[in-house]
Amino acid sequence: MALLSKLQKHLDDRLIRSTAVQHGKTLALRGTFKQRDGSSKRMRVSLDLPAENDQLIHAESRASEFWAEYQRLGYLPNPMPWVVKVTPLSSAKTLTVTCAIGQLQAAFFRGKEGNAQQRRSWARIADVLQHLKPVGNAEVTTDLLVAVAEQCSDPQTRGRQDACKQFKRLAKLVGLKELERFDSIRGDYKPKQRSSFDESLLIELIDGLRDDGQYGWLTAALVVYGTRPAETWSLIPKDNGTAFAVNLPKGKSPHPKYPLALPQELVSRWRLLEVDRRWSFDLGSYDSEYAKYLGNQWCRWVQVRAKRIEGLAGLQLMDLRHAWGIRSIHADLDPRKAAKSMGHSIEMHFRTYNSTYDELDAERAAAALTKRQQQMQQ
Repeated sequence: MALLSKLQKHLDDRLIRSTAVQHGKTLALRGTFKQRDGSSKRMRVSLDLPAENDQLIHAESRASEFWAEYQRLGYLPNPMPWVVKVTPLSSAKTLTVTCAIGQLQAAFFRGKEGNAQQRRSWARIADVLQHLKPVGNAEVTTDLLVAVAEQCSDPQTRGRQDACKQFKRLAKLVGLKELERFDSIRGDYKPKQRSSFDESLLIELIDGLRDDGQYGWLTAALVVYGTRPAETWSLIPKDNGTAFAVNLPKGKSPHPKYPLALPQELVSRWRLLEVDRRWSFDLGSYDSEYAKYLGNQWCRWVQVRAKRIEGLAGLQLMDLRHAWGIRSIHADLDPRKAAKSMGHSIEMHFRTYNSTYDELDAERAAAALTKRQQQMQQ
């Protein structure tokens, strides 16, 4: 049964010494567990979940939660931790890194539905926590977590930022002290600026691929409306120069937004009112995993065609969104309206496009100065 094999892999990866089994219509863990009286007993521990594929994420969470509590107590918990809230860890007990990660996973999913977006969020966290796997059996301490963060990443990089953020999160959950040490090694990190591509080359690219039945419309719409690539699958253009789309800001719930077409003449040139895409979603049907899968295919498709035009090598889908942001500045679109159209805050907008605003201000100041000098000479 695929469900049991996947759950067993989760148990093995986290050193949970038990076997995933199905008992009747429910999932359980089978193993030898210590009892409160000090004896050991071979038995099944029910996870109180039906043996159905959509329960995998809940089963993994409960298995990790059970094992962390079992390790903390030293005997079989009764009732199980998902029935009542787990009491805080006693500082007198030794907690391993692996068990701490299990508690973090259990806390992350507690009270949540475990949908695709949440699973992907946890997958990103788990990817960072993989750096702790070699020390999984060691006692979790601030010293250890800081040392691993410094060893697995370079200062002032995204990797160091992520390690400090997630290791600190783990340390805080299990009640460790001196959390400021993570901040002291984090360092300043500035994301790499995206490349700017010639607008005429982007138009040449879209003119050549618009009629493709899979990704032609999507790529053209992304250029004109500046949505995030994943949002473009929800985009519904209107004939008044606006559109509807589902806003997918990182770390926040999806909600509607209304992107602006820029420039509007490209809507008719590229027939954007004739929506043509292989998949779409609305506020209630977004599947982040499938969107990611399709997005990767779409990106590779665009990159192959962009290489054929000199000056577009290395083009990414997010570069097309970035081009809209720069275009909005040169079109003198109000920054607040541009930020709303792109679906991020005004602070994020200025932070991302500050250099473009500065450059344009300098160009306009120079043009005004030249015009004034010419008038004085007449």
